[in-house]
Amino acid sequence: MRMLIVLSLLVVGCSGRPEGTAIEGASVATTDDRRLTHHLGIAAGSRLVPVLEAGCQIPCTATQRIRTESGSQKVVRFQLHEGADDRVASAKPLGTYEVALPGTGPAASEIELRFHADRSGAYVSAVDRADGSARPVARASP
Repeated sequence: MRMLIVLSLLVVGCSGRPEGTAIEGASVATTDDRRLTHHLGIAAGSRLVPVLEAGCQIPCTATQRIRTESGSQKVVRFQLHEGADDRVASAKPLGTYEVALPGTGPAASEIELRFHADRSGAYVSAVDRADGSARPVARASP
């Protein structure tokens, strides 16, 4: 089961923490002026695609869109890492997360992952772009 990651990043802004799944192990380390010291990103092969970039002042929120290949796909999995550069090899693994999909029909789905970091931690939530419904996000079993 392959998935296509659409690399469109949109910084939404700094607002209150949205409901979401806590990203276990994310340090949310900051500088004195409350800026993230490391990227929080999605692994794309050997590359780390930053979602919440180092230097983002917390609280901060950003989105990443993922498109499935078909409407029958039941889950989207992605690996999260925290790192100082764009290499997965030098980044700290934070685990594999998955979004449950309805998996009906031939049409591909577009899911918007919403990432948020504040003093209490880092969180991820998902929304189906077709109908705006929240999709469950969970850490996959190791």
